[in-house]
Amino acid sequence: MDKIVVIGSVGVDIILGPVESWPEWGYEILTKDISVRLTGAAGNVATTFSAISEHPYKLNLLTVVGNDFFGKLFIDFYSKVGINVKGIKMIEGSTCISIGIKNTTNERSFFTHLGVLDQINISRIIDEELQNSLILICGFNLIPSMWSKDFESLIKEISKNNFVLFDPGCPFDNWEEFSEQIRNILPYIHIFSPNIDEFLNFNNSSDINEAYEKFIKEFDTTTIIKAGSKGSYLIKKNSFHHFSIESESNVKDTIGAGDAFNAGLLNYFFVNQSIEINNDAIQYASKVAKNWIRGNYWKEISLI
Repeated sequence: MDKIVVIGSVGVDIILGPVESWPEWGYEILTKDISVRLTGAAGNVATTFSAISEHPYKLNLLTVVGNDFFGKLFIDFYSKVGINVKGIKMIEGSTCISIGIKNTTNERSFFTHLGVLDQINISRIIDEELQNSLILICGFNLIPSMWSKDFESLIKEISKNNFVLFDPGCPFDNWEEFSEQIRNILPYIHIFSPNIDEFLNFNNSSDINEAYEKFIKEFDTTTIIKAGSKGSYLIKKNSFHHFSIESESNVKDTIGAGDAFNAGLLNYFFVNQSIEINNDAIQYASKVAKNWIRGNYWKEISLI
């Protein structure tokens, strides 16, 4: 593998809270906490990779930002930490921004403005001549142009000469339509990397074992399911394995942990020049995700 290519969303997260209940329209409430971070699925992967890899310049970030303050900040930051930013396109408009409100148990609801993510045809910034690259597609749920036949055709083509991982994210609309879009590109994916809620919803099930049985009737794609404190599950050649992890008491925040896990997989594969997903790969990726929830990689991306 010559390089790593991460295709997906970047954006700014503004998290406020905690609040016990939603206020009525027209009222204002005060919150104790606030955090502002440079994030997004692809952004979190790039940030984590720059912290754990000896060769951050091997990661090529393909995304789009607006020609605003945040867009310039993204490009400056990733340049500083060594990520290849030639694939970041700055266009007229605003960078994606999400405002999250958390309750007293740290559950969150998000209000997202897609900005330029809603305007760009992502296929136009991907080099169809990619060869021998490790490719991660993420932020699929927030980039409408990824749901097109053109993108499906592009993935079909680049999967012939590259190794492709896919993290779908959670849709902001309905799962029925979103699942169909996932089904269209799964045959061309080498590793599918949803979290457990996404996997259950994709298979229209509330039970992981039932979801597994449904999945293998349709697909033979190697799948790693991220299950938070429950560890992870691996589907490989119609076998089903569970990998547990030790509990973590020093949890600062779990947003982006799945992206950090993906970054761990990318680094493991690239260092070993092998796409074999095994116990060592999963344990390494889990360790990276655990460091993320401890807050180890946040300093540079936290604006407040």
